[in-house]
Amino acid sequence: MLKPEYFEGKEERLMELYRQLEDFILNDIAGRLLTAGEMSGTADRLIYKLRMMGESREAIEQKLQELTGLSQKELRAILQDAVLTSWDSDMDTLKTMGINITSPLENPAVIELMNAQYKKSLGELRNLTRTTMNQSQIDLINMLDEADMRVASGVQSYSAAVCDILDRYAGKGVEVLYPTGTKRTLEAAVLCCVRTSMAQMAAKVTLEYVKQAGTNLIITSAHTGARFTDHDEPANHMSWQGRIFYISDADLAKHTKVKDKIEESGVAAGGSKNSGNYPDFIKATGYGSGEGLCGYNCRHSFGPYDERLGNPWRDKDGNLIDGAGNRIDAEESKQKYRNSQKLRSMERAIRKTKRELLTKRKEIDSVAETDVKSILQEDYDKLAYKLRQQNKAYNEFAEANDLRKQYERIKVSGFKRKQSAKANGAATRYENQKNNSRKDENRLHEETELQNVMNDNNAEGSRFIGTNTIFEHKSPLEKCTIAKELTGKYIRRESKWKGIVKLDDEKCRRDKIAGRKEWGCTILVNSKTQPKTYIHEMLHSRSGSYLNPISYLPYRKTEEATTEFLAREICKKEGISYQYKVRLDIDALIRINEIIKIEKNNFDFAQILYNKDIKIRYIWLENKVKRYLLNNGMENKKELEQCLEVLKG
Repeated sequence: MLKPEYFEGKEERLMELYRQLEDFILNDIAGRLLTAGEMSGTADRLIYKLRMMGESREAIEQKLQELTGLSQKELRAILQDAVLTSWDSDMDTLKTMGINITSPLENPAVIELMNAQYKKSLGELRNLTRTTMNQSQIDLINMLDEADMRVASGVQSYSAAVCDILDRYAGKGVEVLYPTGTKRTLEAAVLCCVRTSMAQMAAKVTLEYVKQAGTNLIITSAHTGARFTDHDEPANHMSWQGRIFYISDADLAKHTKVKDKIEESGVAAGGSKNSGNYPDFIKATGYGSGEGLCGYNCRHSFGPYDERLGNPWRDKDGNLIDGAGNRIDAEESKQKYRNSQKLRSMERAIRKTKRELLTKRKEIDSVAETDVKSILQEDYDKLAYKLRQQNKAYNEFAEANDLRKQYERIKVSGFKRKQSAKANGAATRYENQKNNSRKDENRLHEETELQNVMNDNNAEGSRFIGTNTIFEHKSPLEKCTIAKELTGKYIRRESKWKGIVKLDDEKCRRDKIAGRKEWGCTILVNSKTQPKTYIHEMLHSRSGSYLNPISYLPYRKTEEATTEFLAREICKKEGISYQYKVRLDIDALIRINEIIKIEKNNFDFAQILYNKDIKIRYIWLENKVKRYLLNNGMENKKELEQCLEVLKG
């Protein structure tokens, strides 16, 4: 029996060989595409493609030959270690049962099983590499064709087209196509093959010893975080882990597939033949089906059992425990499985980004055009920052959920210390640029807010007089709550306001503002902030706060205009007094509605415009104007265009 933790990291050496193969294929294809230069005549291009495919195939085949000998050696060592480790565990059990059987490397039947499983596993790995090689040639030709099409249509230069295509290819990685139509990355396919082969070889040897021992009882291992489904079925590993099962002589013969060559003296007497108290091993666990015990990526194992022994996977109260003696709680186990699956997803994403970085670096080094190179460098910096954030999230998630960080799973061949240092430098450069940009955007937004608020609060003669006293004698928090309720009557989107208000007269005096919604969605006010400003900022919390300072920039003008426009209209509708000053953006909106009559009154127009997504408000307004001009002539064209220009981001 193999302990669940045994499987972790055993395949790393073999995985590194296949990472090298994947790295070679990606670099080989990238190099051939980037050095092709440009599109040529049809006949010449066809000959060139065929020659390139032949050269690429030859290069990959040579690389495969270099790796194959090593992979055979590594695979045999991995599988043999699994058998010997499993035997050590089973031997203790057999000795306790009073049974003496020869070790694996001295047992002819076991050696025959090991050789058969080794050949099967090696064949699967060869099929993976052969399929990968064939697919890489198809990918190369398809990418050449796509680059030609883009260049011929005038969409892109050859270099730009190739770089776009390579980015997509590097993102998905080298893939293996199974006969069922399923696709997996080469790395995932090798990992699954090796892990499954380890489990299956150890399992077949264990079954051979069960047969030789003359016992028909089997016990399965258990661990926290086992795979589960909603039903008791072989695919639900939680349903059968840590339990005892019966296997018939017929099933033993079928699954060992070796004729009984053991002499009578090699088989102990007294093995259990009682099947009445235990479920059927094959049916209950799904052994041999691929989904159940010892199936694809399964970390469970099993060993011989005797009724005279206790169940090592149960405590004295009958509760399921793991190999360390810790009780396995069903809900905690399910959550750990979900978390482990999320961690695997994060690892795949990290590998993907590393492959993209390697390809992007090759593009930068191979492209001659300065403008294309500068764009590629920006892309590289952004990818490097993304990798930094992914690594940070990975470490934090693993620590928060008590999961082991498996750094071998995020390795990519070719991404060594030098490449990591370059990526770190690029990530820092991108982060600094991003922070500076955010500061600029914050300042720009605050300046706009400052101007708008000062215009309204410092106005001398413009005022709407209402009779609604709902805001009078209320605290700033109560005023924000009232503003939230009022805006909720007319706006569908939820408010991002966190329920926090800062009353700071000194800060408002120093910044020369009467109120402001911070990017964290806290509302800053002073003791004289008017009700309309509360409504204005609460409207921002239902719109602009859905974006960050950088993505907000293109929509700033339209957002400020529509927010202020609707804030004033809500005050009028609710009878709330407010002070204001003439603004060109508000006048532009009013004039557009007066000319093309989108809605019958300003309130309805302000409401329908604001309820549009912030990213499409200007486009929606522009389309309304264009449709009006198309149907009504060009009499108001110049004025309408001037109004749109005021609102344009």
